[in-house]
Amino acid sequence: MTTGEKIKKIRLVRGMTQKELGEKVGLTDVRIRQYELNNRTPKEDLLRKIAEVLEVNYYVLCEPRWSSMEELVFALFEMEEQNRLRLQLLTDNSENGQQKEVGIVFEEEKLQEFLKEWLIKKEKLQEGKMEEKEYEEWKRKWS
Repeated sequence: MTTGEKIKKIRLVRGMTQKELGEKVGLTDVRIRQYELNNRTPKEDLLRKIAEVLEVNYYVLCEPRWSSMEELVFALFEMEEQNRLRLQLLTDNSENGQQKEVGIVFEEEKLQEFLKEWLIKKEKLQEGKMEEKEYEEWKRKWS
């Protein structure tokens, strides 16, 4: 999803018009529309202001650094070279006990804590103890 598409999606979730968002960040509705249509791209300082007004983490509006599997793989290679992750075989619970999947263990404690928190939220969502809307809001505001 592009930055403009994300701005539009969250603006609509917040129940704001383009004009209202524009006024809160000091722009016209025309400029907001240009961003949402990907005709223009807001600079970092403006994107941070838009994120603040929309009450989301700035990085939610950014386009991912890894737009392809290859880019993600090379980022993982780099993390491995810096000893920030390790690969681990996961055992299958079937009768033959063959190892089928590979997991990534991140060496950074804060990242491990985040992953545990994420897993708990995802399990709550799957068990019906959390609504999709609440889960999406948690992801938008995570920091």
